[in-house]
Amino acid sequence: MNQSVGCYQKLHDYISTMQMKHVYQPVMLIELLKNNGEASEQTIAKAILDIDPVQQAYYRDKVRNMVGKVLRNNGIT
Repeated sequence: MNQSVGCYQKLHDYISTMQMKHVYQPVMLIELLKNNGEASEQTIAKAILDIDPVQQAYYRDKVRNMVGKVLRNNGIT
């Protein structure tokens, strides 16, 4: 069997049985596939944050209630 065919079969088998409790594994796999099997931790972390509504809501609240409030109170925004 061709080595790349074996790799794709292994990936297919893994994805077929993967439990999808969180978006992390599929997002990491997508980033690796998009980048020929290489992606930095930063790239993967950003991709997860880009699609994770819970984390986005967390940072929206931080901006509104902490950072934004301090800047508003100091007349910056």
